Amino acid sequence: MSLADERLKEYDNVLTVNFLGKKYPVYVLMEHLLKVTDKDARCVKFVLWDEQIELYKEICKQRLEHKPVRINILKARQIGYSTFIAGLLFIITLFTPNIRTGVIADTEAHAKNLFSKYEYFYRHLDDNNPNIQNKDIPENDLLTYKPKLDYARNQTYMKTKYSNSEIEVLTAGDNAGRSNNFHLLHCSECAFYQNLKLTLNSLLETVSNNNLNSMIFLETTGNGFNEYKERWDKDLSGKTSYKAFFSPWWKHKEYKTKGQLPRLEEWLYQKQSELNLSDEQMNWIWNKYLDKGDKALTLQEYPFTPVDAFLSTGNCLFNAEIVAKRKEEIIKEIENVKTGQFIYEPHYSQNGDRIELLNTEFVESRNGLIKIYKEPIDDHPYVGVCDPNDEGSDYNAVVIIDNFTGEQVASFITRELTHDKIAYQFYLLGKKYNDALLSNEMNRGGAIMDYLIKLGYPRLYVRQDQSYENYKQSVKSEFGHKITKTNRNPAIESFKIAFKENPKMINDFDTICQMETFSNVEHVSKDGRVTYKIEASGGNHDDLVMAMAGYYIVRNQQSFLPKRDASRIKEASKLAMFEDNKHKKSQKNILFTTFSGIRF
Repeated sequence: MSLADERLKEYDNVLTVNFLGKKYPVYVLMEHLLKVTDKDARCVKFVLWDEQIELYKEICKQRLEHKPVRINILKARQIGYSTFIAGLLFIITLFTPNIRTGVIADTEAHAKNLFSKYEYFYRHLDDNNPNIQNKDIPENDLLTYKPKLDYARNQTYMKTKYSNSEIEVLTAGDNAGRSNNFHLLHCSECAFYQNLKLTLNSLLETVSNNNLNSMIFLETTGNGFNEYKERWDKDLSGKTSYKAFFSPWWKHKEYKTKGQLPRLEEWLYQKQSELNLSDEQMNWIWNKYLDKGDKALTLQEYPFTPVDAFLSTGNCLFNAEIVAKRKEEIIKEIENVKTGQFIYEPHYSQNGDRIELLNTEFVESRNGLIKIYKEPIDDHPYVGVCDPNDEGSDYNAVVIIDNFTGEQVASFITRELTHDKIAYQFYLLGKKYNDALLSNEMNRGGAIMDYLIKLGYPRLYVRQDQSYENYKQSVKSEFGHKITKTNRNPAIESFKIAFKENPKMINDFDTICQMETFSNVEHVSKDGRVTYKIEASGGNHDDLVMAMAGYYIVRNQQSFLPKRDASRIKEASKLAMFEDNKHKKSQKNILFTTFSGIRF
């Protein structure tokens, strides 16, 4: 009995195919019909190991939930997932009529390599006429089943003659597979696709979500801060139907090296302690680190955690190690975050200059727009900041911060809502958090602020701008804040310092993801002049980061203390002033008495 037989017994009836007139679990046929080449170049039976068994379980769990299988696999190198998925899809395709399977590789060379796996499976199907010894397959039943192929061409396509099932391997591109209809799809090393969004937009449409027997696998190692990282973060945070499935190097039983453990760098000792890894495992990863000579490259291919796979080699403005650690902590709490949205009935005055929201209520929902990390504390002061897109390509971002603790307590980010609906949600969030001080960034327009004014919000940030009219200088007061050359970098620096001192101030997953890509980005003008700007790198977004930076511009117009503390300090201040005045009066009398006795 194999390891898979022991661990997958409960899933025997979940994923099956018909063979010789009987149903068999797919994993059973994978292990008893397929051959692979081991690291010593020997042809051996395909035996599933731990990581592959865990992925098989995840497939079965989605099937049991009556969902089409959708999995995004982020992995260390040489774990064996490409071979596992190939074996799984090969068995299903061969033994199911009219199935179309698509395999997409990042390069033409990789595409041929992947197809060679399918060819190898087919070529060795009936090696030595193997007898199948398994409780579910009749003993001594001679298996020589090898379906005839209608044709195989270009080293990337095979089709069974009688069951009309196909396997096609393609190279990634904007139009890859656009004209096809697949039932099973494997996107291999997709982090290395050029124009990943466009490619996936083309590919994923080829598989129907209504087909509960369909499967899509995104599978890859990390590749820096590119489009795949954004995709992984969305899947990980539950924003899509894809399960984020991570497989670290240290779970692979072969990744160990015997011998005395040398003196490691401090970050490796920390990893060993956090994950309770053996000296043999640390010896193995230390040798990989010495081979590559670069921490980020080593972690990209052999990550300890999902965050490691995207560790930046660049100049992240925020401390990358602190960001990575906080992100791991936030990931663990994602499922506990309260999400929802306010519902309301808007009523407008006859001339449209006043709006009232009636019958308001916060309704919780699984994928709600607003995320609540901490409920309001009765006497705490709060600040809300909106960074709007004003019809641009960016997002509208809102954050609510406890001005006493500096901690992020609520947030939302959206492209879909119009400015009036964003303003309504922002308004109701402000009311929920003790009439928080609210401000909207006004650089690109003030539509949201206009709605807050019409709603009669009681506490809005007021900026004072210098005005020059008729050769006279004056100060003009306006609602909302502006990001200028003068205040932008100091505000960002204030955020950077506050986060370093207290990483737990950030509770939002989207914010911490944007912070990962926030760096000093080089810009080259047409005339070759090089300038730098602190912003999101690689086409990523920084709306939430800039909303947090805006907080440090506006927070001074809100109290920094809870009401009871502020009242106590106010009373203490009054008493101190009274005592001080009393003391000064006493001193004055003493001086008068002293000088009145002097004769001139």
